[in-house]
Amino acid sequence: MGIIRTLINTAALGGAGTLAGWTVWTRNSRFVPLSATDPIFSSAAYFQNNPNRNPATQDLCVRKVPLSKIKPQLLEKDGKLVEAFCAGVWGGLGMFYVLCSMQFGERGS
Repeated sequence: MGIIRTLINTAALGGAGTLAGWTVWTRNSRFVPLSATDPIFSSAAYFQNNPNRNPATQDLCVRKVPLSKIKPQLLEKDGKLVEAFCAGVWGGLGMFYVLCSMQFGERGS
């Protein structure tokens, strides 16, 4: 019975920790519906990746950042702010999950 109790406690604490982390990381974010007439749904890439026109998850996460929190050197040259954003997204766990999914796909699914 000790193993079952440990597993239940671990699952409960892990779930609570996940919920707490999600709440902290998204506290300044707002999820808004994405219009069905958005240009992304009529793009060639969308039709190529969704040839059967399956329903899509249509939400958009918006996070407003005050200009005072943006480093001035990122605003001096065009593209530097985008590079910093992409580095933040793909420099951490984002790239790890992409690489894992690519390796999974190479194995023949």
